[in-house]
Amino acid sequence: MGTVKFNSDKVCINRPVAETFAFLSDLSNFEKMMPDQVVDWQSTTDHCNFTIKNMATIGLKVEKRTPNQQVSLVSDGKVPFNFELNCKLKTLSESSTEVFIELNADLSPIFKMMASNPLRNLVNIMAEKLGEELG
Repeated sequence: MGTVKFNSDKVCINRPVAETFAFLSDLSNFEKMMPDQVVDWQSTTDHCNFTIKNMATIGLKVEKRTPNQQVSLVSDGKVPFNFELNCKLKTLSESSTEVFIELNADLSPIFKMMASNPLRNLVNIMAEKLGEELG
């Protein structure tokens, strides 16, 4: 097993960093950032569970919130592999924030071959949908 890192493209959000951070701090908002293959969404502010159609059920929980800088989530429950998801924020101006999403996954060589493209696509879709949701 080895850790593999996937970074999304950077997205500019036309909102203050505090507002962007508040949105990302509530896992209930993450449903709006998920691809269409995600179903059976359940969430609270600190935890979420969902199913990826025809694949796996995934759980996430907040590990750490660093105000206006980062929201760190970790896999929770029975998952196909352990991972960490970080939403990183950077203030560009009073009214704009740069965000990118980083996924660190503990993958076996076989999982790495199968999952690399879907995981890379996932972080990019999440960042893109965040940009659409918050502008």
